[in-house]
Amino acid sequence: MRTEVPTFSLVKRVASNRIYSLPILKEDLTCLIQPIKNMNVQLLGNSHFSMNFHDKLDMKHALERCPWLVVKYALLLREIHPSNDPMAIPLGKMLIVVRIRHLSPTFMNIDVAKQIGLRIGGFLGLL
Repeated sequence: MRTEVPTFSLVKRVASNRIYSLPILKEDLTCLIQPIKNMNVQLLGNSHFSMNFHDKLDMKHALERCPWLVVKYALLLREIHPSNDPMAIPLGKMLIVVRIRHLSPTFMNIDVAKQIGLRIGGFLGLL
């Protein structure tokens, strides 16, 4: 089933198997993201939702301030283009930054960083 999506939209999934109440989730997201203009939240499927913004800056703010946590669970976000099917967008992974403290100087190199990154999921780069 294909759902029409407004221009400034994100598809999201809460990284949990828990069932969420749409009105409570919308209230939590509105308090968390604090859009300047209105934001609508629609249920798309099991733990998949769309967030429709009335202003592109609100959507940009939501994407740039990631990662978001809702009830201690990660909120996975991706931008939806009007021609895309929101349910076909993969929402299984999110980018995170891992900081390792008190590492011996002999282990502070790119090879060790890659090994650690690949061990926990993937490696994109070193900051």
